[in-house]
Formats: sequence, structure tokens, C-alpha cells
Amino acid sequence: MKEVKTETKLYTKLLEIQKRIMGLGKDKSAYGYKYVTGDKVLEHLKPLMNEFGVILKQEVLSIENVRQDYNTKNGTTSEINSKVMMKFTWIDCETGEKDENLFGANGQNAWDKGVGSALTYGERYFLLKFFHIATDEDDIDNPERKPQEAPQQAQPVKTAQAKPAPEKAPQNPAHAVIDPNAPGSLTQVQRENIQALLLYPEVDQKTKVNTSLKLPKLSEEGARIAVDYLLKLINKNGGQVIWQDDRVAKPSKAVA
Repeated sequence: MKEVKTETKLYTKLLEIQKRIMGLGKDKSAYGYKYVTGDKVLEHLKPLMNEFGVILKQEVLSIENVRQDYNTKNGTTSEINSKVMMKFTWIDCETGEKDENLFGANGQNAWDKGVGSALTYGERYFLLKFFHIATDEDDIDNPERKPQEAPQQAQPVKTAQAKPAPEKAPQNPAHAVIDPNAPGSLTQVQRENIQALLLYPEVDQKTKVNTSLKLPKLSEEGARIAVDYLLKLINKNGGQVIWQDDRVAKPSKAVA
């Protein structure tokens, strides 16, 4: 009886790709920490995928959208929290071998951006975790990470004052593009969740003060990192966060 050989080239190729990437340096900063962006992950992985003839197929299995309404000083605002379940399939273009992986991610943003945020976030962290790519002690998934020290700013040199540029016509908010890395772009729900998490007794006083000072200038991405960090800190210290839908509930014994 003729023995049928099972192709194993796909896993060999994925292993070779993993060997080529020992670690990635951070190229973005938020919440006082550095992190690796999806652009940088793909910049390093895509050439290797092309070299070994491997593609990554992405499929969205389900999307759950939850509307978030809240009041601001400018009136009522609504956002969408998108919960996306995905399937990432590695395919060897030479042998047709496949390796399927399920992965989930959340993203909250304006009406047309929640799903995009979740898909981008999911792709980045699937690749980082699949290949065990090290991002040192400041990785956002490391609860022992340390804040980056703010560099000392040089004193400004007085120069002749230039003529002010002509003012641009205000942009229609409906056409504005929200940069998730822009300072102060965090959502109201993110702001309220961080404020609620800071009331948990498992959060140390130094973290409460530092986070409160940085809160007004946090970007959307920085707020996501802050929430992840606080959740893991509370869990590490034996606490349990109470959720009401997608909101963090204040603890019964709040500590200011």
C-alpha cells in the first residue's frame, strides 16, 4: 500500500518567518507608553510572507454593534461599540495547506469607524501574538510596564514674530476625520470608564494621580491602552471590575 505523505511546508514556513523577527521597536506613543503600530508589524511581516509564498486570509464571522449615547456640553453624542469575531487563515500558495485561527476584537468610535477600529486592532494583535513578537517591558499587555519619562524640553529661542496665517474656514464636523492618535480624541465612554476604574481600591495612589493628569489629553488609542492597563492592575491586585453593558460600574467601596 502506497504511503500518503502529509504536507507540512506551511508550518515550516511560518516557523522561518518567526525566526526572522526577534522583536519590534515602538513607533507610537500614547498614555506615556510606546507601542507597535499595525503599519510597522506589516512592514516587517509582509516581505517575509511574499518571500515564502504565504498569505493571510481574514474573514469577519460576526459583528455586534452596541449604540452608546451620552451627554456632553455640546449636546447628545452617539457612538458605536463594535464587537468583531474574526477568522485568520494562513494559506501556503505552493501546497494549498491551511491553518485557521479564531480571534476577537472590540472597537468604539464614530458610527462609521467602530468596525474599522476593531478590525485594525484585531489584525495587529493576532500577528504579534501568533509569532510571539517581543515588544519589551512596555508592551501594553504587560502589567509590569513602566511609564516613559518625559524628555526635558529645551527653552524656546525668541525670534521675530511671523505674520499669522490666514484663518481657514471651519470644517463641517460631518466631514471631519477623527485621528485615533490625536491628543484629546478619547470618547466620552472611555473617559467615564477610566474615571470609574480609578475609584477601585486596587489602583495605587500614584497611578490615580498620573492617570487623572493625563486624562484630558489622551487619544482614543491612549485611552484604550489606559483601560487595558487599569483592568489588569485591578485583576492582579485581587479586585474584580463590575460591568454594566459596556460601562464600568463604580465599586461599592470607592476610594478617591
